[in-house]
Amino acid sequence: MKNVITQLLLLLLPLSGSFAQQKATTPGRLDGLDMELFELPNGDPGNHVQAIVQDRYGFLWFGSQYGLHRWDGNQFKTYLNDPSDPHSISGDYVECIFTAKDGTLWIGTWGSGLSHYDQKTDRFTRYYEGRRDGLSSNFVNAIAEDRDGYLWLGTQEGLDRLDPRTGDIAHFRYAPGDKTSLSCNQVRSLLVDSEGTLWVGTGFFFDGSNAGGLNRYRPETNDFERYLSKAGDPTSLVGNEVRTIFEDSKGNFWVGTNGDGLHLMNRKTGTFKRFKNNPDNNNSLSMPRVYSRGSSQVTFMLEDRSHRFWLGNWSGGIKCYDPVSDEARIYNIEGKKGSRLNENNAWTAFQSKDGVLWFSTASDGARVYRTAGRQGMFNAVYLPTKTDFVKSFAEDDHQNLYISTDQNLVGKLSPHPPGGSGDLKFLEQDAVLAGSEKIVKDAQGQLWGMKRSGGLVCYDPERKTTKQFAHQNQTPPASPAAPLRDILPDKNGNLWLATYGNGVVFFDKKSEQFTAFRNQKNNENSLPHDYAGKLFMDEQGFLWITGGGKEKDKTPFYITRFDPATKTFTRYQINGIPDYSKLWQSPPAQDKAGNIWVCLDAGLLKLSPESGECSFFDQNRLGKKGSRLKGMVMDNDGRLWIMSDKLLAFDPVKETVFSYGVGSGLKALPFEQDAIFKTEKGEIFVGGRYGFHFFDPRQLDSMKLTPPAVRITGFELLDADGPESRYDTTVMQGNPINLGYDENVFSFSFSALDFNDPAANRLEFMLEDFDDDWRVAGQDLKATYVKVPPGTYQFRVRGANSYGVWGEETFVKLVVSPPWWKTWWAWSLYALFVAGAIFMAYRFLLNRRMERSETLRLKELDAVKNRLFANITHEFRTPLTIILGMAEQLAVGSRQLAVEPAEKASFEDGFEMIRRNGTNLLGLVNQMLELAKMEDGAVRLNLTQGDVVGYLKYVTNNFHALAADKRIGLHFLSDLDELAMDYDAEKAATGAIQPAVQCAEIYPGRRQCLHLRFAKRD
Repeated sequence: MKNVITQLLLLLLPLSGSFAQQKATTPGRLDGLDMELFELPNGDPGNHVQAIVQDRYGFLWFGSQYGLHRWDGNQFKTYLNDPSDPHSISGDYVECIFTAKDGTLWIGTWGSGLSHYDQKTDRFTRYYEGRRDGLSSNFVNAIAEDRDGYLWLGTQEGLDRLDPRTGDIAHFRYAPGDKTSLSCNQVRSLLVDSEGTLWVGTGFFFDGSNAGGLNRYRPETNDFERYLSKAGDPTSLVGNEVRTIFEDSKGNFWVGTNGDGLHLMNRKTGTFKRFKNNPDNNNSLSMPRVYSRGSSQVTFMLEDRSHRFWLGNWSGGIKCYDPVSDEARIYNIEGKKGSRLNENNAWTAFQSKDGVLWFSTASDGARVYRTAGRQGMFNAVYLPTKTDFVKSFAEDDHQNLYISTDQNLVGKLSPHPPGGSGDLKFLEQDAVLAGSEKIVKDAQGQLWGMKRSGGLVCYDPERKTTKQFAHQNQTPPASPAAPLRDILPDKNGNLWLATYGNGVVFFDKKSEQFTAFRNQKNNENSLPHDYAGKLFMDEQGFLWITGGGKEKDKTPFYITRFDPATKTFTRYQINGIPDYSKLWQSPPAQDKAGNIWVCLDAGLLKLSPESGECSFFDQNRLGKKGSRLKGMVMDNDGRLWIMSDKLLAFDPVKETVFSYGVGSGLKALPFEQDAIFKTEKGEIFVGGRYGFHFFDPRQLDSMKLTPPAVRITGFELLDADGPESRYDTTVMQGNPINLGYDENVFSFSFSALDFNDPAANRLEFMLEDFDDDWRVAGQDLKATYVKVPPGTYQFRVRGANSYGVWGEETFVKLVVSPPWWKTWWAWSLYALFVAGAIFMAYRFLLNRRMERSETLRLKELDAVKNRLFANITHEFRTPLTIILGMAEQLAVGSRQLAVEPAEKASFEDGFEMIRRNGTNLLGLVNQMLELAKMEDGAVRLNLTQGDVVGYLKYVTNNFHALAADKRIGLHFLSDLDELAMDYDAEKAATGAIQPAVQCAEIYPGRRQCLHLRFAKRD
């Protein structure tokens, strides 16, 4: 057996290096590998798992006797056969699962054929036996994929080769008498090795026939080469029932069979090296203890990332062998805590991308187990009494750590080895530092202790000397004042003191003189007020001071920068912090970008000295709502480590935070305020009740941990019913989600696919352009949104695993469409409508204005016409009157002339003609003048009530003489005998009858007849 182990180690040396060398430098490689039960849904059948795989998205898949389970670290999704759905899985009893190169899953069932699952469509495609080109059997045991993309299926009735592109299936079966055919139709295991060769393990362990064998497929001849158990040949297989085939990271080829059947195969010679169990040495590489060779078989082999070798035995449990330390650990029904299984019938093993190992058993009481093998990060040291707690840390020039406790003790921790706790001693000669609220080391290596009473003590570790500076009530103003809040040495070895009520005090170490800097009224370059809190000095030599008192109105929180060269203070406007009556601060820190960070009891404050802008990260943003923050320190990589109810690691650049608790290796030591310290090497010490922790933050980087895959696992409309409300496949593929305006109540589910400690994973989410900042996910890992307005958004998720390692952010686009009356085309119509309305209004107003202008023009023209008529008529009337008057005079004068009667008659006729035509013309002029007056409104009607027909008859009779004189026949005709109405008697005579008679004179000398008719129209 010793020679066998030596040969095995020689085989594994390329895998893990020198055994003796590694054993000394990597102790405890099997520590932390405790098994814990992992519960799946659906009771015993759901926990009876035959297969475990991880897909390309990071989800874990468990094939059980009650369906296919997908786990995202938070919840399960189970796929079961639905007889009414042809796209559901073909059967509930899952025997094997295989992840193809294209990322899809192939699921072999026990009695229900083969199913192909495509995550993009969330559908299954089924393959059955019973057709000429179907499966050899519906009992599918194993699946493998070769380099050409063919799928090889091991069934209970032969080996099948499936072309996924065409669906064609070729069959390979045992042929009696043909030694190049498959050795047995019951195919239990398949492997395509690193050289592309297909290996086929056959034989069904549970039928007890010992039929089977190992087969190598020869594609050039399309047949097989067999490797069988031969009695008396120690280089052959122990048994023919080949359950598992495995190739490790260095190309070693392992075969597991029934019996004590662990083998290492030389593929060139076709021989096998057997590794039998030694009952006297469990640390050897072999199967776990064999309880009954008749019921024993190797069920699985696995090499983990640490190159430990895991073996499963149907009747002997699980064995982990470490070739580096040459040690093994057995897990079975007889194991102690952490090594105990419910039963010994181990069945399968798998390691997920995060390093977690998964195992299952497959008999009565079948269960799934997991072991994370977490790497320890935190070391703890306890104080002598459980009533004491740590108050402060300091480091001397020899890297000794001094610890001040509440019970006036001073501990000295000598430089500690990696992973060790060091040598903690409590000192008597250094007792002068006991009870110090804070201890610091100055530039000369001396230790200074700050007493809350206001006194200072100095201890020189080299000379073992002490000196005290006690505060006295009657000291001059230049001396230190009580109480003290912080102490800070500068590069010259001098000290700065923050006092509560007496400003900031400078202590000159050489002269041992104190200088106070206090608030000066009406001086913006002085301290804001005298209640100073904490101190920090940046690389440029500026002193940063925070402060705040109990009276929030008179002594509010402040941050100020002091320039020792100019003795001036620069004040900064602070806003956004909660209003508390008592405000505690930690010493500030400055990140690589120059921002100043201050830890308050309610959150983190960030100040940009250049712009003066500040922002606040409250407890909710840090995931510690309701938990006070107690202290902060910045590590060498710029991360902020913050004490709360847990230890927080905050990245100022990414603005991400992660919390470490008991699950991360911290002991139950409640943290104490301000008890946090960073050594010159970068280690961080965190004090609390009963003791303290110390750790190296750089260890996180050295662990080479895999960042978790962060996935959006589902989307659901909360105001919708039915499967159409879920979009799991859509969000899985990152496809946009398009919603209507009334589909604005929804939720996302998500997960960080790291299974070391899923409950300790941290997830943050944000709906961009809706949320103002990142939000911390609750335990249900869901983000719910209500009444999201129409718009285009991005839902973003980021997450960290239980080690605080952040994965890449993932996102999905979401579009909430506006209602049709708010769409772009609707707004276009609105714009066209408004433009049309404006145009129509413009045209209407323009036309109205034009009409008004035309009316004014016509009125002006009419006024001009009226004025013209008036002027003309007036101009005509005067000369006509003169002409008529002169004509009358000449007519009278002509009668007195002594002329011949004939000539005299001629003169009279001429003058009569002049008079008559002048009179007619004057009448026309008068009518024109009357018309102008009427249009100007100058003519008024004098209406009277009466019979207008009778009056017109009367007036007409008065004109008979005139008409007869003019040789005019005048007749008045009326359709009505009488008509009572309002009329103007004068206008009726002069405006109607008289003009008519006068107008008849236009044709003198002719016999004329004038008819005046009065008729009533409808």
